Amino acid sequence: MAPRIPDLVLEGIEVPRTEMNRSLIQDFFEGKNILITGGTGFFGNVLIEKLLRSCSGIKKIYITARPRKGKTTTERIKEMFSGPLFAKLQEDEPNFAKKVAFVSADMDLEECGLSAEDQAMLKREIDVVFHAAATVRFDAELSTAINTNVRATRDLVNLAREMHNLKAFVFVSTIFSNCNNEAIPEKFCVPRIAGDIAIALNENVESDVINKMAPNLLDGWPNTYVFSKCLAEDVIKNLGKDMPMAVVRPSIVTSTAKEPIRGWINNLYGPTGVTAGAMKGILRTFPGDGECPAELVPVDYVINSIIACAWDTSTRFIEAQKRKERKAAINEFENIIGGEGQIFFDEEFDPFLGEEQRQKDFSIPVYNYVSTNRNGITWNEYLEMNAATVRNFPLKAAIWSASCTLAKTRVEFLFYSFFLHYLPALLADGFCTLVGTKPRFVRISQKIHNFSNHLSFFGTKNWKFEDNNVGDLWDRLTEMDKDIFYFNIEDLYWPEYFHYYVLGVREYLLQESLETVPEARRKMYRFFALQYLLVFLVFAVFTYGTFQLVGAFSSSESMILMPELPESIMV
Repeated sequence: MAPRIPDLVLEGIEVPRTEMNRSLIQDFFEGKNILITGGTGFFGNVLIEKLLRSCSGIKKIYITARPRKGKTTTERIKEMFSGPLFAKLQEDEPNFAKKVAFVSADMDLEECGLSAEDQAMLKREIDVVFHAAATVRFDAELSTAINTNVRATRDLVNLAREMHNLKAFVFVSTIFSNCNNEAIPEKFCVPRIAGDIAIALNENVESDVINKMAPNLLDGWPNTYVFSKCLAEDVIKNLGKDMPMAVVRPSIVTSTAKEPIRGWINNLYGPTGVTAGAMKGILRTFPGDGECPAELVPVDYVINSIIACAWDTSTRFIEAQKRKERKAAINEFENIIGGEGQIFFDEEFDPFLGEEQRQKDFSIPVYNYVSTNRNGITWNEYLEMNAATVRNFPLKAAIWSASCTLAKTRVEFLFYSFFLHYLPALLADGFCTLVGTKPRFVRISQKIHNFSNHLSFFGTKNWKFEDNNVGDLWDRLTEMDKDIFYFNIEDLYWPEYFHYYVLGVREYLLQESLETVPEARRKMYRFFALQYLLVFLVFAVFTYGTFQLVGAFSSSESMILMPELPESIMV
């Protein structure tokens, strides 16, 4: 039976269609101009590619980027789109780059570093904003994080308020913005300090003073990144009340699962750095509880949910506005006829409104995009699934066999780090000194230690996340939109995903093709032989030393128990 699409319209309000045979999301983006901050990064690249490939009706995408000397805009666009991520798009639509333009901006500066001319152009042209730009460094100074992640958000929201055609503004946050709480609901939480106060404080107090205040302000938050994201959400909540705003909080974002290619990734953030370090034989231990959930999500699933969120936010906002206008018109008519409540209007039983329209006011939705609730894995499973592929596809550039041991406690981590990181690095640097090369392994060991310390907080905690809004968003999509913008993580098969994830780390980050696998395997077998030999030698030395110590102790004890007798009593 053909889908039923009723076309009843009353007072400008369309009765919601129960079934669709077309993509509502593609229709939404038809002829739209999009502004993307953070478009030159990992997240932004995938978002741009997906929009251009799946929403071909988009008019223009504007990407904010810092000005770069020595390169024209055309050269930068060509460089950005030359990688494997855009190969499929290049094949399907060779002229897609004409739809992309750079806007000179700097999120560290006031008003995002936008010129007056560019601000006027954006106010006039932009329909949809995706704000994903941020400093993601965990060790960034607090003053820097507030400028880049909080003040820039405020300035961009103020700019968006003056955009004549704004349909949706989606702010990309992080699920850990409120990680100081054990339970993280899909709503705004109250920060330790309001976002606008933090901005004012940062603008009127020396940065050195702000940074000295950081330990007290961050109490409960592990780093300036997640804390500043919490402050940015507070800005969104207060400034975006009457705007089509939404907040999406993805958890730890890793490589693509399916599109446009499997396993694509271009950064070493978070657990990807652990995987790459272990593959090279540099990282041997990591602080984490193997039984704790590994809160990971594929980047293409997250991007699809964000695109769907923009459509949903716009739809809900328009419905809420129409409803307010309709109620105002009814109230005005009642005033004219001199009565109140004379006209039947029941928001629960209004026959001309669908379920999605029965809401008093538009409130900014928050979407927690996580995997734990619907298809979770543990850190032990993460390492095991990675190791299964690493054994079959080792790295030619590895300096030792790939292995990683989780350390549940701080004491365990320090113990393992000394024997698996620092001591081997010390010996390696000693050898480098003997042969006349520059020592570097102790310095690498220290970097690994600092990197591990920054991530340990997320490997040893177990939060409870609410994600009903994400589930409801999926249910509202038409079947066609579910197919085009797929983000149902319940169906993700993790072993297959991590197989391509490891291959992606190998190819796109560590720059090794599959042609090196045979040689890498031979090298891996030599490392295993050396490792077993080393373990045997250490065991032998330890055993010999133990026997020597016991022997020396026994000899000393005998001398104490049986002292030398005087000559006078000797026969």
